[in-house]
Amino acid sequence: MSRDKPRVGAPVSGIPEIDEHLAAVLPALHEAGWYPEEMVPIDYGLKLLFPWHRKPIAVTIYFSKKKGLSVVAGQGPDREVAQDIAALMRPATASGAGDEERGLARWIGTDEAGKGDYFGPLVAAAVLLDRDGAEAVQRMGATDSKRLSDEAVRSLAGRLRGQLGDRCAVVAVGPRRYNELYEQFRGGRGLNGLLAWCHGRAVQDLVERHDPPDAVVVDKFASDGVIRRALPRGLRLIARTKAEDNPAVAAASILARARYLAALQKLSDELGVRLTPGAGDPVIRAGRELVRRRGADALREAGKLHFRTTDTIRTTSG
Repeated sequence: MSRDKPRVGAPVSGIPEIDEHLAAVLPALHEAGWYPEEMVPIDYGLKLLFPWHRKPIAVTIYFSKKKGLSVVAGQGPDREVAQDIAALMRPATASGAGDEERGLARWIGTDEAGKGDYFGPLVAAAVLLDRDGAEAVQRMGATDSKRLSDEAVRSLAGRLRGQLGDRCAVVAVGPRRYNELYEQFRGGRGLNGLLAWCHGRAVQDLVERHDPPDAVVVDKFASDGVIRRALPRGLRLIARTKAEDNPAVAAASILARARYLAALQKLSDELGVRLTPGAGDPVIRAGRELVRRRGADALREAGKLHFRTTDTIRTTSG
């Protein structure tokens, strides 16, 4: 039976259980940088196509009354990337992640900034807390940085650095180095592999300065296997979506965003063009101005070249 193609952002599979589930997981996909470019109803399911290099990656959600919901990663050379996306889309299990975290005495939380922003670096931060430290961070008002203004992020980051000292670590990969590393990781897990590497570096910095924690809590952006392989051996991993409600992850989110904003401002000053976060029209306009002043090669110094934004800027620059 043929159906009209659904509009992206308004999933219509004709199967209520799938539509309800997808509406619930789309925010987590967007936070991880995955935006389906097409959603195609099929028998017993819905196929989502995600932009990836020359060929989209397919992930399909199925529903049956007997088995319930299932998420299947597409085949092909980029299957491992498809599996990472599928891991974010699978129904949550009764894993008791909240209970696990409440039982921790000392733990590291990690988060990142700049992943969905064309200009500027990719930044990962890690924060080590105990119960007293968690209460202090919460009293400061630490929360997911996406809920805060840039001014609030900068202010809170300064207070957190003063409170935490060497219990926080930040790893920033500038655009030129990012583009080099992305090409190296491209043959495997692409952005998720590079992102896991950054998280792992930040955690390693803390582990080298302090005793190993009870666990590492990560705002889930890929399958557990991808993240675990990037961490120092022997560390317990708790990876879940919306982990910014954990004080250590919230603090890491703020520190990462503050470093990103500072680096973006420095890059703007160096290049003489006001570079903006995101990947929309203001970014494209800034990119055109940068190319006009310094040539197309300047994008390598300022932007993440694998974004489609690069082609838009280059093809529309006079």
